[in-house]
Amino acid sequence: MYDFLKRKLHKFIRRNFYAEIWNIAFIEANIEAILDKDFTKLDAKWLPKQKNFHYLADPFFCKENGHILLFVEDFSYYDKKGKVKLLKLDQNYQILDEKIILKDKSHYSYPFIYKENGHFYMLPENSSADELSIYTTKNPWAEWQKTQTIFSKQKLIDATLLYHDKTYWLFYNTKSDIHGSNSELHIAYSDSLDKNFTFHPQNPIKIDISSSRPAGKILEINNKLYRPAQDCSKSYGGALVINEIVKLTKTEYTEKTVNQIEPISSSYPDGIHTINYEDGLFVIDGKKYEFHLHKILVNLYRRIRKIL
Repeated sequence: MYDFLKRKLHKFIRRNFYAEIWNIAFIEANIEAILDKDFTKLDAKWLPKQKNFHYLADPFFCKENGHILLFVEDFSYYDKKGKVKLLKLDQNYQILDEKIILKDKSHYSYPFIYKENGHFYMLPENSSADELSIYTTKNPWAEWQKTQTIFSKQKLIDATLLYHDKTYWLFYNTKSDIHGSNSELHIAYSDSLDKNFTFHPQNPIKIDISSSRPAGKILEINNKLYRPAQDCSKSYGGALVINEIVKLTKTEYTEKTVNQIEPISSSYPDGIHTINYEDGLFVIDGKKYEFHLHKILVNLYRRIRKIL
């Protein structure tokens, strides 16, 4: 009974007096650094912290006209809903402009970005609405159009697109009553983004809470593919695992773990769950827990607002 009450008390304190806060950092390094055990020792340049009970996470980016276009989840504890925000940064990682580009009554995160033939494609996670859709634009600052719903009435988490061997491969996590959250890795594939995706016959292709959930774009290094994944074995987004894809066909899939990346900063020591790379630059996120005496009031405000 004592242990039960202790766990309940700990959960109450964590939920009502601590806020999980994420932030974004850039690391200048060659792509091979992601395979190095010393990755955590590299210098990280963090963006300014957001206001209280607010954070940025799940960073994806591309370089355009001498600037960095950064796509992130913008989260507020006041409504516990994520939006997709676009930020323009200069080469010194100073924010020049920012804009919310996707929001509604549901929660958005993990704004996966893919560029092809002059178009931007975004596959944000929207599992709270039980769908995965593609949004498209030529100008990322303009309106994004929902052009296709790949899957509906399904909870696909952190969908990550890879074009390989003339095929579009979609890696994603899904909620499972059997194996628990963050444990099952699935694949679907299609010959075109305009066509239906087919589920891989091996699904779930992997069941492992320490290396299944996607954590960023799949990278090609020396003609080999490497898939970042979250290690949620100790806590959600506790660390990153880099998996080498050994075989990827429409009938078979195998991978092996080749590196693990722990949180890299004493400023954000409690987690890291997204990593992306382009042209000599990595972007990551980091987590810390902050104590706020009045967080219980924020929770109360959110509940009253929901009722009203």
